[in-house]
Amino acid sequence: EIFEIDLETGDNPFDEPLVAGHYKSELWGLDVDPGSVDNFVTAGDDETVRYWSIAERRCLSAVNVGACARAVAVSPTGATNWASFRGGEEQDADAPRSGVAVVVGLGGDGGKRDKSVRIGGFKVLNLDRATGRLTKLDGMAGPSKKALKRHSKGKKWEWVSDVKFSPAGDMVGFGTHDNRVYVYRFEGGGDAGALRPLAACEGHSSYITHFDWSEDGTHLQTNCGAYELLFSDVS
Repeated sequence: EIFEIDLETGDNPFDEPLVAGHYKSELWGLDVDPGSVDNFVTAGDDETVRYWSIAERRCLSAVNVGACARAVAVSPTGATNWASFRGGEEQDADAPRSGVAVVVGLGGDGGKRDKSVRIGGFKVLNLDRATGRLTKLDGMAGPSKKALKRHSKGKKWEWVSDVKFSPAGDMVGFGTHDNRVYVYRFEGGGDAGALRPLAACEGHSSYITHFDWSEDGTHLQTNCGAYELLFSDVS
């Protein structure tokens, strides 16, 4: 980050950095906001997720997710009432009560010295498009390690290399380095609402590199490190 400081007063006249961006190792995660022609979001090894303006050429908001992040996706649908989901209270008291879901895939290959970042998972952020502000959510921060392990048939998730919402925005998939794509669905409302596991697509002999949804949200096509192309039915 680069700041301008008034030498006489010691104050920052702009109340924010002149330049701000990712600052550690690699940057993999990138998604264009489907609800805007001006904005995109990034996720990096510096453990931050950032929302950018193309026209203003600057970072509008940044959130530390507490882990290396190499995949990110913005929901294609409109505003979501987070209060309708169980525990969907924002960590900031003055944060907006509704917004757009931004899902972040966690983990990355940090080398032999940092094995912890190889463990995958995900977190859900709230995006207020009106202000460009990202906010962490308490109840929608992602499943527990026990839940992740149960969904992957007793094995730990390895790091997430790709994240994509279904065209309708009601499902989200996570391509991981344990050769699977895990699919979750936004379900219900009130006290029963949650982000629930729907399917674990298997068959690849190497880590997932990319995947995409069919237009009707019933099938996935997936690529892996062994150059395989597979098709899965998630309906």
